[in-house]
Amino acid sequence: RDWMQRQPGHARSTIVERPPPAAGRDSQTASPPTDIAPKEAHVRARVLRRTGEVSLAELEPSTGRRHQLRVQLASRGCPIVGDRLYGSRLPFPDGIALHASKLLLAHPLTAEPLDIRAPLPDTWRRRFPALLPPQGEAGPRRR
Repeated sequence: RDWMQRQPGHARSTIVERPPPAAGRDSQTASPPTDIAPKEAHVRARVLRRTGEVSLAELEPSTGRRHQLRVQLASRGCPIVGDRLYGSRLPFPDGIALHASKLLLAHPLTAEPLDIRAPLPDTWRRRFPALLPPQGEAGPRRR
């Protein structure tokens, strides 16, 4: 759980200290515009496998802040592979090593639940063979 804020004029967001309660603010003090005001960000994270300096992590955000997962991992010294904007030293051929394998959300018009799943791209299997189970074999099970 962190408080995040966009950096005005930059493509980055940062972790900031928790802002004081709104009731305690001086009414004369201008508050920042809402698009850059600090917002709470929640994510559950679990390391599934490790090899060398690379880990395969399962992330479950319960908020959707701009660059949330990238910022929260980098702030703990674990930038996403290939994410040079947030401090990764390791390259990744397809941008950054962030993949949504499952999305659960409500359909925007009908509100019916949608369960969208996507397999890992082949690039991941070639780049991280020690982190991933062989194709066709089930990955780690949830507790």
